[in-house]
Amino acid sequence: MKRYKIHEVAEQLGISASAIRYYEKMGLIAPVKDPENGYRTFDQYDIYRLWNIIYYREFGLSLEDICQLRESNTWESVDALVKNHKAETMR
Repeated sequence: MKRYKIHEVAEQLGISASAIRYYEKMGLIAPVKDPENGYRTFDQYDIYRLWNIIYYREFGLSLEDICQLRESNTWESVDALVKNHKAETMR
């Protein structure tokens, strides 16, 4: 499986490498670190998770909400958060 460096992923997704590091610090992603040099490497699954984070952020969810989604990992939770966010937006 192909692995990508942080700058490649950042460029591909249109976000900064520091944002990716922050998402890692929050526990939203867990890239593999190369044992030889300590650099983060990302596979397609990591890129998909980052894309989801970007999508939810653009939708208006907070990083705390996204962390809850990751922890619950159920569609019911996603539905509840989306409905709650929509209700708050409508107010």
